[in-house]
Amino acid sequence: MDLEWDRLLQWLSEKGMEVCKDKLPVERRKSIGGCGLFALRPFSPSEVLFRVPATAMMNIKTLSPLFPSKKLDAVQMVSLHLAMHRENPSMDPHFGPYISVLPRDFAFHPLTWMAEENTQILSSVPPSAMRALDKMLQRFRSDFGKVSQQMKGISSTDYLWAWLNVNTRSDRDNFTMCPVFDFANHSAHLPHMSPRPSNADKLDVPPRQRFGEDMYGAHSNRTLFVEYGFVLPISSEALVCGEVDGEVDVFDFMDSLLTNKGNHLQELLDRENYWGRVYLSFLQDAN
Repeated sequence: MDLEWDRLLQWLSEKGMEVCKDKLPVERRKSIGGCGLFALRPFSPSEVLFRVPATAMMNIKTLSPLFPSKKLDAVQMVSLHLAMHRENPSMDPHFGPYISVLPRDFAFHPLTWMAEENTQILSSVPPSAMRALDKMLQRFRSDFGKVSQQMKGISSTDYLWAWLNVNTRSDRDNFTMCPVFDFANHSAHLPHMSPRPSNADKLDVPPRQRFGEDMYGAHSNRTLFVEYGFVLPISSEALVCGEVDGEVDVFDFMDSLLTNKGNHLQELLDRENYWGRVYLSFLQDAN
């Protein structure tokens, strides 16, 4: 029995969410790298799986009343709230059951290796991934510094755990942590779920989602490693057969070539947000 999941569903029910199996045909199960969201029955194309009440979501709108004097952006504020209530199970009166089902340990994450200066492991990380991790570490230190100025007594270890739960959100000042949906994992290819704009999170699935399948959102392995701390096994045969999209970061090879052409090229690419982002892509539908 999954007591944390049951506690979460009870809390969501109290928030007004329909959590019976007819209205919530998914469940949390152990998956690669942790827990995933699994289908309890076959789904029809474009079927709405579940609706999560806005009051059950964690964002700057729902947390601002708890920190009225703090001048923080969404990532800083949500991370602060998580760090303050990291105990397991979380006793936070506002979002405790949700916080309790979040990942409890990020020792496997490359940003943790960087924070702990684990040079032995980091020496094996590809240069393009290290550049991305360096930028991430700078963002973490900046956020922790800002929070530390306004809230004393928050440890860097607790804040790193909280920040890694939050950092993967797409817009750092306009994002929502959504219970249940957060268990949807990541894949290098379709099918994946997609949210639709509304006053609550409404989730849509494509065709071919079958009973017992893990549900995913699509990302490249480089992104998965830097942001989430794992990669998916993808064979060269799968790439050749067009089963997945391929992506190779070639900036290391292009850097000296572009630099030798003069500073004006670098300045132009940097101004347009292309500098440091040079990829070769292999797409399934490239024909």
